Amino acid sequence: FFLMIRRPPRSTHCISSAASDVYKRQIYASGLIEAPNTMLNLHAFPGIVRGALDVRATRLTDAMLLAAADALANMIDRRHLSPEHICPRFFGSETMPRIAEAVGQAAIRDGVALLPIPEGKGYSDTWYRLFGDIERI
Repeated sequence: FFLMIRRPPRSTHCISSAASDVYKRQIYASGLIEAPNTMLNLHAFPGIVRGALDVRATRLTDAMLLAAADALANMIDRRHLSPEHICPRFFGSETMPRIAEAVGQAAIRDGVALLPIPEGKGYSDTWYRLFGDIERI
């Protein structure tokens, strides 16, 4: 069960607690900077756009957005996972490249990519755009 609202009211914690009582688990992220598990557009938006542009996607599909969400969810270090820590760092070096790769490959699978690229190319190209030539480091 995911509770997703843009500006959570003060009663949000009560609502998420009620969901926890029903579903026996609770996952909560907020768009508020001062709250634990801050989840802003900054986490996913750059990678979604980069992945769509890399393959010249004609539109965004649900599968592309789900691929971005899955890539984001799989980036959290499992050793640090807790109810108060479910989101990766804002500016982690892996965030944008992994999401771009996932979105681009999902676009190819969905048939909306005008420029299919090999698996891994979206990641490596995005990494290079951000950090330059790895071999020089």
